[in-house]
Amino acid sequence: MTLLVAGYGRIAEEAWSEHIRRGGVLARAFGKVCVAEPCPSARLRARRWVESDHVVGDIVTACNAFHCDSALVLTPPSISVKIVEQLLELGVRRLLVEKPFTLNPDELDSVDRLAERNSASISVVQNYLYRPDFAFTISAIRDGVVGNLLGGELSTVDCAPWAGWGAEADWRVKASFNPQGVLGDKGYHLLYIVDALTRGCSLEHRLTDDRCEWRAAACRESVRWTLRASWRAREGEGDHFTFRGDKGSISILGTDLGKITIRSLGLEGCSELRVSGDDWWGYRGMISDFILGTSESWRRHIDVASMISGGC
Repeated sequence: MTLLVAGYGRIAEEAWSEHIRRGGVLARAFGKVCVAEPCPSARLRARRWVESDHVVGDIVTACNAFHCDSALVLTPPSISVKIVEQLLELGVRRLLVEKPFTLNPDELDSVDRLAERNSASISVVQNYLYRPDFAFTISAIRDGVVGNLLGGELSTVDCAPWAGWGAEADWRVKASFNPQGVLGDKGYHLLYIVDALTRGCSLEHRLTDDRCEWRAAACRESVRWTLRASWRAREGEGDHFTFRGDKGSISILGTDLGKITIRSLGLEGCSELRVSGDDWWGYRGMISDFILGTSESWRRHIDVASMISGGC
């Protein structure tokens, strides 16, 4: 069994190389890894991690040569949907797609029908849910540590977009490459958290014309969320996440990963603890669910897209 990696750009090099290289978790799970990448220089980089004869120029060649039934899609967001549809048509039955995947409900509906017709499963990377501090917080909320959940404020900011694939260092904000901008990248993480805790939210939101900042208010019955994702960080500003209930609150300061503050109403003091883990961006957790076939991320991804488009 061979895993196909579709695309070998910056995200593959920075976030996935340790998993797909010889001896990496995906290479061990699938036995072999092949890479399909049209760019010659990217193919050269891929050969540092994958056997040379397993690096080819296109996914049709890869599927025919290595009989791949599973794929990891790391292509730029402007072509991810087309690549996924092509892989499904080629007989790939299990896919793991790096975000930002499309949040367009029409495109998702088309992919969903194709996946159902081909009895395929799709997972979408949504890292924050697997971060140890978020995983602890969501579990604590479900265990009633803050009482009945009332909502909270989730804010994630950077000073500027990260560098991107190839020569397009700012693909995250160029409409031709990623019209979702910060919503489809950092804001996407926030919506996954909200959806994990409160399914079926209604959403009022605004994305700036340059797609560098996104603000939203999400609500479901008595639960209210204030959300902000931005590449407009002010001096001293960092990520901050607060979850409120009728008996207390939980806070995470994103610049100090693992530090969690729990406050109980009516008490002057608060308790602080650290949650440790070796996978702060969640890739191993996502990969495990993908390998086991237990991921619910495709359904959650559709729920998030529905929330954005005004559905419930």
